[in-house]
Amino acid sequence: MADQQENEPIPINIGNICEGALVEAFEVELAKVIKNIMDPNTEAKAKRSITMTVDFHPKDDRVQINVESEVKTRLAGLVPANSRIFVAKDADGVLYALDEDPRQMHIFTPAKPVEAPAPIVFSSAK
Repeated sequence: MADQQENEPIPINIGNICEGALVEAFEVELAKVIKNIMDPNTEAKAKRSITMTVDFHPKDDRVQINVESEVKTRLAGLVPANSRIFVAKDADGVLYALDEDPRQMHIFTPAKPVEAPAPIVFSSAK
């Protein structure tokens, strides 16, 4: 009876086609989709997709079939970011790119950075 079970054909399914590569590839691409969804730099509601394609290439004898599988992922692109750059020229004609308009007068003086406390110096007793 054990010999009959060993000789029985194994039906092909999605778990063993291409020696399990299709399932493994899906799991890899699913991780990419989840990471893309959690990325705050992408549109939250944008549609993501995983496409699995299995191509069957039968031989002339119709007994042997070569199988090729492919998994593709379409992710959401990055949300466009906007900024501005101000260009200024110094007295020597050197150009600088700045994040603030150099022509804008500051109304408030920026707070001075907090200085680190001076270290305590211990001297040896005499």
